[in-house]
Amino acid sequence: MIIACDGSVGFSILKIKDLEDKITVLDDNKVLGVSGEGADRNNFSEFIHKNLNLIKYRTGNALGMNETANFIRY
Repeated sequence: MIIACDGSVGFSILKIKDLEDKITVLDDNKVLGVSGEGADRNNFSEFIHKNLNLIKYRTGNALGMNETANFIRY
């Protein structure tokens, strides 16, 4: 797995606060990087993670990359 960001790591959104986790593992091959206010960021990433697990539980199949991206967008 490769996660990439811009070249200005010192001022990057993911680097400004080292103590907070801004990358959420959704499943074995998907991660979600989020930024923003702490409570909003945590609630949104938890909402996405829990709903993807619910869809997997209901259907028996995990969503693919395209389906996950569409779910997050809408």
